[in-house]
Amino acid sequence: FRVQNKGDIPINFILYVSEDKNNPDEARDFVSAFDVWLTRNPKDKSEKEKMQDFDGRLDPDKISDVYYLVFRMKETVGNEFQDRTFTGIGITVCAVQGNVNIK
Repeated sequence: FRVQNKGDIPINFILYVSEDKNNPDEARDFVSAFDVWLTRNPKDKSEKEKMQDFDGRLDPDKISDVYYLVFRMKETVGNEFQDRTFTGIGITVCAVQGNVNIK
């Protein structure tokens, strides 16, 4: 996915996994069982950053690089999610006005 700034000022943005509104408790349990990373290069595992540590910045009228999500089940989870399927997990982008350089 990509993030686009269609405005005329810079933005800072963060991303987080959002749960299915139709089944929030079950989706929240599922999401909490995983660590989630972002990467621009899915073939190089060293180029990933934990989603909660990511801070993005986009200048006006720009589009970000392509980001890929990497989900990895936490080793402490056990087998409680084996053979279960979940849908409705999404990514939410929160953006705020970035610092503006006044000339």
